[in-house]
This record gives sequence, structure tokens and C-alpha cells, in this order.
Amino acid sequence: MTVSDTRRDHAPGPTTVESAASPALSRRTLGWSGVVIVGLILWFFIAWRGLGRTLIDSAGESIGTGFLMLVIASTVGAFRNRRGG
Repeated sequence: MTVSDTRRDHAPGPTTVESAASPALSRRTLGWSGVVIVGLILWFFIAWRGLGRTLIDSAGESIGTGFLMLVIASTVGAFRNRRGG
């Protein structure tokens, strides 16, 4: 028995796709995510074409609004988890 044989005998087994995958999102979460994404894209086009802002300014507004929504969702989730809700 060589060193490589010993390592092979004690190596962990292959992981399945189910164990490696993250938990699935609910339909409600996917629906709201879609609504938010479409809303951000619409806001980009409204700011760019409707309000006459430059392309970079419009993209920055949409991206900044998206990050703000993520911060709010994260804060609400942290408070809900802390309170056991």
C-alpha cells in the first residue's frame, strides 16, 4: 500500500447535487424579485429617456436603488431573525 492508496481510501465521497445546492427560493420570493428587477429596469429607462439624464447617471440611480433595497431587506431580515420571527 502506497501513500497515494491511503489518501484515496480516506478521501471523502463525492457530494451529490442536492447536498451541494443551496435551498430553493419560494415562489413568492421569486415573484417579488422579478417585480423589483423589472421596476429597476423601468426606472433606468424612465430616468434616461423620460427625465433626460445621461446613460451613466441613469444606470447609477438604478444600481444605487437596487443596493438600497438590498440593505433594507437585509436589515429587516436581521431584525426578524433576531426576534425569532
